[in-house]
Amino acid sequence: MNTSTGGAALGGCHVVSGIAFFGEYAPKGQPVIIYSLIYNGTYMLPSFVISAIVIILVISVMPKKRFLQVH
Repeated sequence: MNTSTGGAALGGCHVVSGIAFFGEYAPKGQPVIIYSLIYNGTYMLPSFVISAIVIILVISVMPKKRFLQVH
């Protein structure tokens, strides 16, 4: 859950900064928001997927009794 929330927030910030600061590099005739979504999506989506897989693997190998301990 936190991975998806963090990934969405990070992606949103990257898209907004892409629109604000790098919109001039969009090809003529292409909307800036589409350019920013495509550009940032090409590396943000794989990064999110890899992070989610690693977190799932780490949680799956953790000892289960750590979750059950009362502090």
